[in-house]
Formats: sequence, C-alpha cells, structure tokens
Amino acid sequence: MQPIPTADMHCHLGSSSAARPIAEAAEQADVLLFDNTTTPAEYARQLREVGECANVTVGFGMHPWWVREDANVRELVDLLEAQAPFALGEVGLDFGPRHVSTRDAQLAAFEAILQWAAKTGGHLISVHAVHAAGEALDALERTGALEGNACIFHWFSGSQPELERALRDGCYFSVGQRMLATKKGRAYAEMLPADSLLLETDQPQPDCEGFTFEQLQQELQEAASELNTIKGPECIEVVNATSHPLLTKTAKEFRMA
Repeated sequence: MQPIPTADMHCHLGSSSAARPIAEAAEQADVLLFDNTTTPAEYARQLREVGECANVTVGFGMHPWWVREDANVRELVDLLEAQAPFALGEVGLDFGPRHVSTRDAQLAAFEAILQWAAKTGGHLISVHAVHAAGEALDALERTGALEGNACIFHWFSGSQPELERALRDGCYFSVGQRMLATKKGRAYAEMLPADSLLLETDQPQPDCEGFTFEQLQQELQEAASELNTIKGPECIEVVNATSHPLLTKTAKEFRMA
C-alpha cells in the first residue's frame, strides 16, 4: 500500500472563503498545512481565521507579485518585528516579463525579510523564485538567512547548476502535481535526495470558491503518486518524516541545528 502524504508544505487557504473548514477537515485527517500568504494584511487575516488550528502553520507573506515600486521596506520590517512570525512565506523574487519592472523593489523587500530572519533565527521560509533562482540564492547567502533557518524553494524552476547550488546550501524543495507533470520537474525530483523533498499543492487558487479539503487531499495524493513513480514508495515516508519537524520545531531547535 502506498504511504499517504501527511503534510502540504505550500498551500494558500486565504484564497478560499472556506479556509477554516478546510483546516478543520485536514486536522481530522491528520494532515499538516503550511498556509502561505501573499501580503502582511492577508497574514493577519489568516491568523484570525486559522491561526488557532493546531495543524496549520501560517506564513507571513510578501509575494513578489504584490511588491509595489514604492514599497516601504522600513514598514515591512516594523511589521515583522511587531508580529514576530515563525514562518515566512510566500516571499521571494519574480523577474518574469510581467513583474520584472519591480525588480529593485522586490530585491529590497526580499533582502529586508531575509536580514530580519537571519537576525532572529528559527524560521521556516518558503521562497518563490521565477527567472530569479540565482538572485534568490545570492540574497539567501549574502544575508546569512541560510544559517539557523529552514529555507524551501517552492516549485523550483531554475537551472540545474542553480538547483545543485541550492542543494549544497541546505535548501529543501516543495514539489507538486503541476511541477511533476513537466519533464524538467520530474528530472529535478529524480536528481534530488528524498530528504530534501517536500510535497505541496499550491492550492486553492485565487477566487477558488467551493474548494474543499477533499480536493486538496486528492491533489496531494496525486503528487505523492507521481513521486512514488519517480523515486519509489519509500520516498513518501522520508518526505513525511522530513515535513513534520519543519512545521513543529521550535526557534531554539532551528538555531541549534
């Protein structure tokens, strides 16, 4: 019997009006959720909505798509210092054609978040990097955020040398059904050691009304089945064993690792 995945390491409960029912159904099924947000305002809303759910970790988000050219970095750091989040996500860089115009502002915001994480330590960080894997790694290395924090590349799409660099840096990689449906995504999953892999759904999508936990669980299971085909059933057991400590470690444990 194929092992059942027990953690979704990158989802977006805030995209659904049914965030609480999804979280509660996940708790009944013993599934942990890393709920990534896209803005500090959404982070505050999600803390109110699902922050008390024992199986949900809410990430403080500043998605690169939502970084304005006139972004106030000091205000962002003030929010981090006031709220002191354990998890940071979704944060990162996107230099694709639609978002490259805010490149400098994205870099300033991302580096400010990473500098705060490096200073305080003990954080779980989910990183978005599109056409910017090298720059994201530069920032992680330059700020020292790789030390004493757990850094996850969500849906890694950089080059193979960048993948190998991220692996050397001790990063994790969350992979989902859509990534594993691509030739490149499957090749990367095959290359990576099982204990660096995590499962994700990246669901629900924005304005996805009617989305249920059963749909999320099905997509998580389908991603696990793909990974099972690529790397063998023992891989899912390793993925589960890796995911749980990342969501339950204390800040002290991360700093000592």
